[in-house]
Amino acid sequence: MPAMPLVTGSMASGDRSTAIRMGAVMHYLVMGTVVFGITYGGLFAAFDEDAWWFGAVLGLAHGVLVGLVFMPLMPMMHPRMSRSSSAAAAGGGTVRAETGGGVQLSAPGVFGKDWGAMTAPGLLGGHVVYGVVLALVYRWVA
Repeated sequence: MPAMPLVTGSMASGDRSTAIRMGAVMHYLVMGTVVFGITYGGLFAAFDEDAWWFGAVLGLAHGVLVGLVFMPLMPMMHPRMSRSSSAAAAGGGTVRAETGGGVQLSAPGVFGKDWGAMTAPGLLGGHVVYGVVLALVYRWVA
């Protein structure tokens, strides 16, 4: 499974190191902190609930939505991702083209099944932990 900074950043750059740097900022700082941080905060306020378990439920729902909807749609929007999982399956999701084409990614499939057996548990577990942490931070700040 390719790391999310590489997946995100390679939408803007075919150079692996540039893509990783750009992707880390886009995925973790912009999306993780600003976009989803504000969204989760709004949901905590709307439901008047900021318990850790509520954050876990939101994180699980977020992970399921990503796995069921956005990962299968990724090849339609990503300029460096094949539309079939077989194109780079041997590379665990990532290959470097020999002709200087830069980063090429295989399609992840539903819940990232084509990126390896640990992708789905990592996806769901990571989003659950994210939701718990946001709930704890929200409770501490609010």
